[in-house]
Amino acid sequence: LGLGTVHPESETLAADIDHICALGLRGVKLHPDFQKFALDDAHCMRVYELCEGRLPVLVHTGDHRYDYSNPRRMARVLEAFPSLTVVGAHFGGWSVWDEAEAILPAYSNFYVDTSSSFYAMTPKRAERLLRAYGARRVLFATDYPMWDVKEELARLDRLSLTEGEMRAVLYENAARLFGFSL
Repeated sequence: LGLGTVHPESETLAADIDHICALGLRGVKLHPDFQKFALDDAHCMRVYELCEGRLPVLVHTGDHRYDYSNPRRMARVLEAFPSLTVVGAHFGGWSVWDEAEAILPAYSNFYVDTSSSFYAMTPKRAERLLRAYGARRVLFATDYPMWDVKEELARLDRLSLTEGEMRAVLYENAARLFGFSL
């Protein structure tokens, strides 16, 4: 299963989203740091408007080097679009996890992905983030990990999770959000 991407400044944004749906893709992926737009930019708000209630949006979130995807920007989006399902890659704030943890768990429409994060934190820190969001709002590798999948699975397995939490993180949450069955 895949996601499509758009650029918020596209002149054919509605048609782009329709095309993603017609292709059978399951959501929209945005990477503000690479695509050079702020998460809460007016153009980007149009993407969320078009996706709300229709497609989940996976967003690269956080980076201490840039402000484009800062957790406080994500909070503004979540407040403006309470019915939009958003998955914040990298536990909601790559390299700014403390800030993300202080702001984003309060939004029930915000989920997080574990990709490209375990290498930079202790298992205890990862467990704390997982518990802050709740296991039903954490997904494994929807933003494909830069690291070896077996290694990432081993890192996940080092966490003290119940069998139910592990099932939720590994597949149940993704199946629910992206509309597939196993």
